[in-house]
Amino acid sequence: MAVEVNDLAKEHGSQWKHTNRVYKILEYNYIVFPLTFILTLYEDGWTKSTIFHVTMMTVFLLLQMPPFGQLLGLCLPMRPNKFADKPRTRRLGTLHVCLVTKGTNVSTAVNSVRCWDNLSQRENPSVKFHVLLDSETSDELEQQLPSYVVVDKVPENFSVKKAKYKARAQEYFRLK
Repeated sequence: MAVEVNDLAKEHGSQWKHTNRVYKILEYNYIVFPLTFILTLYEDGWTKSTIFHVTMMTVFLLLQMPPFGQLLGLCLPMRPNKFADKPRTRRLGTLHVCLVTKGTNVSTAVNSVRCWDNLSQRENPSVKFHVLLDSETSDELEQQLPSYVVVDKVPENFSVKKAKYKARAQEYFRLK
């Protein structure tokens, strides 16, 4: 990630460096913005009038939050680069790779399954491979498939409203 940031800094030049400096300052905005807000009311020293104005502005700010909500937002911590160094990861539950076939054209189904041998994540326990057969008779196909492929058969009596053929088989697999 650091290499990419350096490449971007070289590509965009001084503007990129200036923006990063501003973000470094804004990481401490919960200190900077309240102080600048109070200093805007600072007149010729801390007199009773200044202290009264700061106190009243704080009270009215809290009482009228919707119009002044952005000031409160500026006073909260802002860390835009907090997750920049961490790699982006996504949890993978279980991925089911499924080939739906009627099982009549055995050579086509076997050739399709043989393509899965080249997948780099094939040995991952979270990835499961299935061949879903729409008919119950296809012993020849089951014998030619690799051992890591699970063969599922759709029962003949399974029916679904508004689904035929492969959609019916996929619905059975989803419910199973």
